[in-house]
This record gives sequence, structure tokens and C-alpha cells, in this order.
Amino acid sequence: MSTIEKIELYIDLSKRVNKYERLLDTSRNNYFTSKNVSAIRDHTKSLKSKRDSTRLIAEKSIEDEITKILKELGVKNKLGIVFPPVDIRLQNIPKVLVTSPRNEIRMIDSVLIDPEISLKERDTIENTLFQAYDTSALVDDLSG
Repeated sequence: MSTIEKIELYIDLSKRVNKYERLLDTSRNNYFTSKNVSAIRDHTKSLKSKRDSTRLIAEKSIEDEITKILKELGVKNKLGIVFPPVDIRLQNIPKVLVTSPRNEIRMIDSVLIDPEISLKERDTIENTLFQAYDTSALVDDLSG
């Protein structure tokens, strides 16, 4: 399997895991039977396992390619070693919690939070901040 194929496999598995996790988040709206939810959970767990086992291979492939290019460009120390060594970590992008006054459009604060947070947990955080501090809050995907 080529370097590109290893990376593409990891990306594909990550997309599939995300798709099924979104399905599980919406399952709380009673769209699925408990049997279906259980099957989706099992499938998601299997996909996560496959994704996690390919993550290290994909990371190593990327590190090796970048190191190779850096050596070809002459970016190395006197011993011919690229230093510091290339070290890549593939992981989910965190979510962001943004708070704002309820009566104006202005950000009070933003905090990065766990990318694995469920829709239910997001709602709980938003509602808690609203009720306890009379503050608007939104947990959203971090993008840029």
C-alpha cells in the first residue's frame, strides 16, 4: 500500500466514524429503535478500532515523507539528521465553546473543548451557561 493510500484510508475511516457518531447524536430524537442504535454503536466501535490502528501507520508515512523531502532540500544538521525530528499527530479538531452576552453581539470568551463531545453534552453546557449566568453559549465545530 502506498503512502497516499495509507493516508487516504485513515481519512476515509475518520469520515465514516464521524458520520456514524452524528447518527448516534441524532438517535436521541427517537429516529431509531434501540436495536438500530445498538447496531450503529457496534459498527462505530469497529470503525474506530480500524481507524485507530491505521492512525499510527498514516502518521509514520507522513513523517517519513516530510523527513525525506527535508533531507533532499538540505535541511539537516552536521550529522545528516533532520533535527528536530518530524513528529505528526493525527487527531480530531477540538470543538469551541463561545460565550456572549444575551443582549448584544459580542464574544465574551472562547474555550477549546473535547472533540468527542456528544450533542447531548453540548446542549447541557449551553443550557447550563444560559440558566446559571444568563449568557448565550454555543458549542460548535472549530474551522478556519
